[in-house]
Amino acid sequence: EPEAAAVAAREALRRDATLWAAHALLGERAARDGRLRAAEDHFRRSLACSRSARGLRGRAGLRLQQGELEGAAGDLALLLELDPSDLESAELLAETWLRLRQPEAARPLIERLVAEAPGRADPLRLQAFFHARAGRWAEALDSLSEALALKPDDPNLRLERAIALLELGRSEQAALDLDALRPGPRLPTGTLAYWRGRLAEVRGQRDVARTAYEACLADSAARRLHGAARAPSSTWTAKRSSPSPPTCRAHRSSRPRRRSSRCWKTGTCPRATTPAWEAPT
Repeated sequence: EPEAAAVAAREALRRDATLWAAHALLGERAARDGRLRAAEDHFRRSLACSRSARGLRGRAGLRLQQGELEGAAGDLALLLELDPSDLESAELLAETWLRLRQPEAARPLIERLVAEAPGRADPLRLQAFFHARAGRWAEALDSLSEALALKPDDPNLRLERAIALLELGRSEQAALDLDALRPGPRLPTGTLAYWRGRLAEVRGQRDVARTAYEACLADSAARRLHGAARAPSSTWTAKRSSPSPPTCRAHRSSRPRRRSSRCWKTGTCPRATTPAWEAPT
Protein backbone atom coordinates (compact mmCIF):
# COMPACT_ATOMS: atom_id res chain seq x y z
CA GLU A 1 0.00 0.00 0.00
CA PRO A 2 1.29 3.49 -0.85
CA GLU A 3 0.61 4.86 2.63
CA ALA A 4 2.39 1.93 4.28
CA ALA A 5 5.39 2.46 1.99
CA ALA A 6 5.48 6.16 2.89
CA VAL A 7 5.34 5.36 6.61
CA ALA A 8 8.15 2.84 6.22
CA ALA A 9 10.25 5.39 4.31
CA ARG A 10 9.83 8.00 7.06
CA GLU A 11 10.80 5.44 9.71
CA ALA A 12 13.87 4.46 7.70
CA LEU A 13 14.93 8.11 7.36
CA ARG A 14 14.69 8.60 11.12
CA ARG A 15 17.34 5.91 11.45
CA ASP A 16 19.43 6.96 8.45
CA ALA A 17 18.87 10.32 6.72
CA THR A 18 21.10 9.34 3.77
CA LEU A 19 18.73 6.74 2.28
CA TRP A 20 18.25 8.23 -1.19
CA ALA A 21 15.53 5.74 -2.21
CA ALA A 22 13.37 6.72 0.78
CA HIS A 23 13.69 10.41 -0.07
CA ALA A 24 12.84 9.66 -3.71
CA LEU A 25 9.74 7.67 -2.73
CA LEU A 26 8.51 10.47 -0.44
CA GLY A 27 9.23 13.00 -3.18
CA GLU A 28 7.09 11.04 -5.63
CA ARG A 29 4.29 10.81 -3.07
CA ALA A 30 4.44 14.54 -2.31
CA ALA A 31 4.39 15.41 -6.03
CA ARG A 32 1.29 13.24 -6.57
CA ASP A 33 -0.42 14.97 -3.64
CA GLY A 34 0.43 18.43 -4.97
CA ARG A 35 2.87 19.23 -2.14
CA LEU A 36 5.48 20.61 -4.50
CA ARG A 37 7.82 22.20 -1.96
CA ALA A 38 8.03 18.97 0.00
CA ALA A 39 8.60 17.03 -3.21
CA GLU A 40 11.38 19.38 -4.26
CA ASP A 41 13.07 19.02 -0.86
CA HIS A 42 12.92 15.23 -0.93
CA PHE A 43 14.32 15.01 -4.46
CA ARG A 44 17.11 17.43 -3.53
CA ARG A 45 18.03 15.31 -0.53
CA SER A 46 17.82 12.10 -2.57
CA LEU A 47 20.16 13.45 -5.26
CA ALA A 48 22.55 14.81 -2.64
CA CYS A 49 22.95 11.22 -1.42
CA SER A 50 23.06 9.56 -4.84
CA ARG A 51 22.64 10.73 -8.43
CA SER A 52 20.10 8.03 -9.10
CA ALA A 53 17.85 7.68 -12.13
CA ARG A 54 14.81 7.61 -9.85
CA GLY A 55 15.71 10.90 -8.21
CA LEU A 56 16.54 12.60 -11.50
CA ARG A 57 13.35 11.36 -13.12
CA GLY A 58 11.26 12.56 -10.19
CA ARG A 59 12.88 16.01 -10.13
CA ALA A 60 12.60 16.34 -13.91
CA GLY A 61 8.88 15.57 -13.73
CA LEU A 62 8.43 18.06 -10.91
CA ARG A 63 10.27 20.77 -12.82
CA LEU A 64 8.19 20.14 -15.92
CA GLN A 65 5.07 20.42 -13.77
CA GLN A 66 6.30 23.77 -12.45
CA GLY A 67 7.36 25.06 -15.86
CA GLU A 68 11.08 25.05 -15.04
CA LEU A 69 12.02 23.80 -18.49
CA GLU A 70 15.74 24.50 -18.41
CA GLY A 71 16.21 22.64 -15.14
CA ALA A 72 14.10 19.76 -16.43
CA ALA A 73 16.22 19.58 -19.59
CA GLY A 74 19.35 19.33 -17.45
CA ASP A 75 17.90 16.46 -15.40
CA LEU A 76 16.70 14.61 -18.51
CA ALA A 77 20.13 14.99 -20.11
CA LEU A 78 21.70 13.46 -16.99
CA LEU A 79 19.22 10.58 -17.18
CA LEU A 80 20.35 9.88 -20.73
CA GLU A 81 23.97 9.92 -19.59
CA LEU A 82 23.10 7.25 -17.01
CA ASP A 83 21.11 5.19 -19.51
CA PRO A 84 21.47 6.11 -23.21
CA SER A 85 18.80 3.52 -24.09
CA ASP A 86 16.13 5.36 -22.08
CA LEU A 87 13.82 6.34 -24.95
CA GLU A 88 11.18 7.79 -22.63
CA SER A 89 13.65 10.33 -21.27
CA ALA A 90 14.91 11.04 -24.79
CA GLU A 91 11.35 11.78 -25.89
CA LEU A 92 10.72 14.09 -22.92
CA LEU A 93 14.02 15.88 -23.50
CA ALA A 94 13.25 16.42 -27.20
CA GLU A 95 9.87 17.88 -26.34
CA THR A 96 11.42 20.09 -23.67
CA TRP A 97 14.01 21.46 -26.12
CA LEU A 98 11.20 22.27 -28.54
CA ARG A 99 9.27 24.05 -25.82
CA LEU A 100 12.44 26.01 -25.04
CA ARG A 101 12.56 27.02 -28.73
CA GLN A 102 15.82 25.16 -29.30
CA PRO A 103 14.87 22.87 -32.19
CA GLU A 104 18.45 22.11 -33.21
CA ALA A 105 19.08 20.60 -29.77
CA ALA A 106 15.98 18.46 -30.26
CA ARG A 107 16.82 17.37 -33.82
CA PRO A 108 19.25 14.48 -33.08
CA LEU A 109 16.94 13.12 -30.39
CA ILE A 110 13.93 13.20 -32.71
CA GLU A 111 15.84 11.55 -35.54
CA ARG A 112 16.97 8.82 -33.16
CA LEU A 113 13.47 8.29 -31.76
CA VAL A 114 11.89 8.00 -35.19
CA ALA A 115 14.59 5.53 -36.28
CA GLU A 116 14.65 3.42 -33.11
CA ALA A 117 10.94 3.40 -32.28
CA PRO A 118 9.14 2.53 -35.52
CA GLY A 119 5.43 2.06 -35.17
CA ARG A 120 5.10 4.67 -32.40
CA ALA A 121 3.11 7.83 -32.98
CA ASP A 122 4.70 10.07 -30.34
CA PRO A 123 8.10 10.46 -32.06
CA LEU A 124 6.30 11.36 -35.28
CA ARG A 125 4.30 13.98 -33.38
CA LEU A 126 7.56 15.47 -32.13
CA GLN A 127 8.89 15.40 -35.68
CA ALA A 128 5.81 17.33 -36.79
CA PHE A 129 6.38 19.82 -33.96
CA PHE A 130 9.99 20.26 -35.13
CA HIS A 131 8.94 20.97 -38.72
CA ALA A 132 6.17 23.33 -37.65
CA ARG A 133 8.61 25.35 -35.53
CA ALA A 134 10.50 26.08 -38.76
CA GLY A 135 7.34 26.80 -40.73
CA ARG A 136 7.60 23.57 -42.71
CA TRP A 137 3.88 22.82 -42.51
CA ALA A 138 3.84 20.38 -45.42
CA GLU A 139 6.44 18.21 -43.67
CA ALA A 140 4.57 18.59 -40.38
CA LEU A 141 1.41 17.42 -42.12
CA ASP A 142 3.18 14.33 -43.47
CA SER A 143 4.43 13.40 -40.00
CA LEU A 144 1.03 13.97 -38.40
CA SER A 145 -0.74 11.89 -41.06
CA GLU A 146 1.70 9.05 -40.46
CA ALA A 147 1.21 9.33 -36.69
CA LEU A 148 -2.55 9.41 -37.09
CA ALA A 149 -2.43 6.23 -39.15
CA LEU A 150 -0.81 4.57 -36.12
CA LYS A 151 -3.19 6.13 -33.55
CA PRO A 152 -6.40 6.95 -35.42
CA ASP A 153 -8.35 7.47 -32.20
CA ASP A 154 -6.01 10.14 -30.81
CA PRO A 155 -8.04 13.39 -30.83
CA ASN A 156 -5.03 15.64 -30.35
CA LEU A 157 -3.24 14.22 -33.39
CA ARG A 158 -6.34 14.82 -35.47
CA LEU A 159 -6.66 18.36 -34.13
CA GLU A 160 -3.00 19.06 -34.85
CA ARG A 161 -3.41 17.79 -38.40
CA ALA A 162 -6.37 20.14 -38.83
CA ILE A 163 -4.16 23.03 -37.66
CA ALA A 164 -1.47 22.09 -40.18
CA LEU A 165 -4.08 21.91 -42.93
CA LEU A 166 -5.36 25.36 -41.98
CA GLU A 167 -1.83 26.72 -42.15
CA LEU A 168 -1.51 25.26 -45.64
CA GLY A 169 -4.76 26.87 -46.73
CA ARG A 170 -6.56 23.54 -47.07
CA SER A 171 -9.62 24.51 -45.06
CA GLU A 172 -11.98 21.92 -46.53
CA GLN A 173 -9.71 19.07 -45.47
CA ALA A 174 -9.22 20.71 -42.08
CA ALA A 175 -13.01 20.79 -41.72
CA LEU A 176 -13.17 17.02 -42.21
CA ASP A 177 -10.79 16.47 -39.30
CA LEU A 178 -12.54 19.00 -37.07
CA ASP A 179 -15.98 17.55 -37.86
CA ALA A 180 -14.72 14.08 -36.89
CA LEU A 181 -13.70 15.28 -33.41
CA ARG A 182 -15.83 15.16 -30.30
CA PRO A 183 -15.06 16.75 -26.91
CA GLY A 184 -13.73 14.45 -24.23
CA PRO A 185 -11.24 14.15 -21.35
CA ARG A 186 -8.30 14.63 -23.73
CA LEU A 187 -9.92 17.38 -25.81
CA PRO A 188 -11.79 20.11 -23.92
CA THR A 189 -15.01 21.38 -25.42
CA GLY A 190 -13.66 24.93 -25.60
CA THR A 191 -10.46 23.97 -27.40
CA LEU A 192 -12.42 22.24 -30.13
CA ALA A 193 -14.80 25.21 -30.29
CA TYR A 194 -11.84 27.58 -30.63
CA TRP A 195 -10.45 25.82 -33.68
CA ARG A 196 -13.88 25.52 -35.22
CA GLY A 197 -14.11 29.27 -34.78
CA ARG A 198 -10.78 29.70 -36.54
CA LEU A 199 -12.05 27.60 -39.43
CA ALA A 200 -15.23 29.67 -39.58
CA GLU A 201 -13.12 32.84 -39.77
CA VAL A 202 -11.22 31.44 -42.72
CA ARG A 203 -14.53 30.71 -44.41
CA GLY A 204 -15.89 34.16 -43.63
CA GLN A 205 -18.67 32.77 -41.43
CA ARG A 206 -18.85 35.55 -38.86
CA ASP A 207 -21.84 34.31 -36.87
CA VAL A 208 -20.43 30.78 -36.63
CA ALA A 209 -17.07 32.16 -35.46
CA ARG A 210 -18.78 34.33 -32.83
CA THR A 211 -20.72 31.38 -31.45
CA ALA A 212 -17.61 29.19 -31.40
CA TYR A 213 -15.53 31.74 -29.48
CA GLU A 214 -18.33 32.20 -26.96
CA ALA A 215 -18.32 28.41 -26.42
CA CYS A 216 -14.56 28.54 -25.98
CA LEU A 217 -14.77 31.18 -23.27
CA ALA A 218 -17.51 29.24 -21.48
CA ASP A 219 -15.09 26.32 -20.98
CA SER A 220 -12.72 27.08 -18.10
CA ALA A 221 -10.07 24.59 -19.27
CA ALA A 222 -9.95 26.09 -22.76
CA ARG A 223 -10.23 29.65 -21.47
CA ARG A 224 -6.88 29.28 -19.70
CA LEU A 225 -5.29 28.30 -23.02
CA HIS A 226 -7.24 30.51 -25.41
CA GLY A 227 -8.03 33.30 -22.98
CA ALA A 228 -7.91 36.05 -25.58
CA ALA A 229 -10.38 34.37 -27.92
CA ARG A 230 -13.61 36.29 -28.01
CA ALA A 231 -16.64 36.89 -30.14
CA PRO A 232 -16.08 39.86 -32.47
CA SER A 233 -17.32 43.17 -31.14
CA SER A 234 -20.04 45.06 -32.94
CA THR A 235 -17.61 47.96 -33.49
CA TRP A 236 -15.11 45.75 -35.25
CA THR A 237 -17.65 43.92 -37.39
CA ALA A 238 -19.13 47.21 -38.46
CA LYS A 239 -15.80 48.20 -39.94
CA ARG A 240 -14.58 44.85 -41.28
CA SER A 241 -16.12 41.94 -43.10
CA SER A 242 -14.54 39.32 -40.81
CA PRO A 243 -14.40 38.78 -37.02
CA SER A 244 -11.77 40.44 -34.90
CA PRO A 245 -8.64 38.24 -34.74
CA PRO A 246 -7.97 37.06 -31.19
CA THR A 247 -4.56 38.11 -29.94
CA CYS A 248 -2.13 36.91 -27.30
CA ARG A 249 -2.72 38.71 -24.00
CA ALA A 250 1.00 39.32 -23.65
CA HIS A 251 1.08 41.20 -26.98
CA ARG A 252 -2.42 42.69 -27.08
CA SER A 253 -2.71 46.24 -28.36
CA SER A 254 -5.48 48.51 -29.51
CA ARG A 255 -4.81 47.59 -33.12
CA PRO A 256 -5.97 44.21 -34.51
CA ARG A 257 -3.05 41.99 -35.44
CA ARG A 258 -2.53 39.84 -38.46
CA ARG A 259 -3.76 36.29 -37.89
CA SER A 260 -1.28 33.56 -37.17
CA SER A 261 -1.50 30.20 -35.41
CA ARG A 262 1.87 30.30 -33.76
CA CYS A 263 1.29 31.51 -30.23
CA TRP A 264 1.35 28.76 -27.62
CA LYS A 265 -0.95 30.79 -25.39
CA THR A 266 -3.75 31.54 -27.84
CA GLY A 267 -2.70 30.12 -31.20
CA THR A 268 -2.91 33.59 -32.74
CA CYS A 269 0.00 35.81 -31.79
CA PRO A 270 2.37 36.59 -34.69
CA ARG A 271 5.21 37.45 -32.32
CA ALA A 272 5.49 33.89 -31.05
CA THR A 273 6.86 31.01 -33.10
CA THR A 274 5.83 27.93 -31.15
CA PRO A 275 3.24 25.80 -32.98
CA ALA A 276 -0.30 26.17 -31.77
CA TRP A 277 -0.56 22.70 -30.31
CA GLU A 278 2.16 23.27 -27.75
CA ALA A 279 0.55 24.27 -24.53
CA PRO A 280 1.39 24.19 -20.84
CA THR A 281 0.29 21.01 -19.14
